[in-house]
Amino acid sequence: MKDLQILSPGKRLKKVRKMLKVKQDELAGDMFCKNYISMFENDRRKINAINATYLANKVNEIAKEKRIDLQVSASYFLKSSKDIAQDKCEKWIEQVSNNYKLSNYKINLNLYKTMYLAEKFGLEEYIGDALYLKGINSINAQRYTCAIPQFLEAIVYFSKYNKNKKITDTYKNIAIAFYEQKQIHQALSVLNLAEGTAQKIEEDCYDILKDIRYYKGLCYFALGNLEKSKAIIDDVEDKDEQVLDLENKITDRIV
Repeated sequence: MKDLQILSPGKRLKKVRKMLKVKQDELAGDMFCKNYISMFENDRRKINAINATYLANKVNEIAKEKRIDLQVSASYFLKSSKDIAQDKCEKWIEQVSNNYKLSNYKINLNLYKTMYLAEKFGLEEYIGDALYLKGINSINAQRYTCAIPQFLEAIVYFSKYNKNKKITDTYKNIAIAFYEQKQIHQALSVLNLAEGTAQKIEEDCYDILKDIRYYKGLCYFALGNLEKSKAIIDDVEDKDEQVLDLENKITDRIV
């Protein structure tokens, strides 16, 4: 799978040079000798920003002359293999997160590739992100028993980096999976964990807390504890459509 093959900076230059069908001395020009290109391509010498900029400009110039659709930046020759792996993981996670009209196959492929590279290059946080998105995909497909272990494994990775906002959101989604399976008491227990973790979030997390309170209210409503449900929903400020809908249902039942 080509996406998983990450070349060293020198091997990237060699690949580009072969694509352009130019020799090492042609690429070197007046800037430096052929031996410099050779040593860089064979990973025996590092490159600095000035030389990387020169090579990128030279490559783009030759590509334009040969009418080849190619445009590279200096960073292409400066970034480490780990940097490139991180870029790829971020791109695949973003595509799934933003729902670029991907098929289920493409979603799972992106997440598999992310986990593979993240494991290989020590980018564990992206493994957590991929597992979280696997859980979301399972919930969307109503595979709730699959979603819960995926979310729990994601929390293991998020916990290593104190990603409390992500942990809170993951707990919330575990609770949703329990709720959808009519396991209301389990859902409430996990929502309490989510609420407790939310207290550790340094930035504003009102939207997450509002969601947690909505689902707690929904759980107590399902259990028939209308007073408790009403007290929770009454405490929600800036009520959105789903909160207002639950509030109306509670009022109708109490009346």
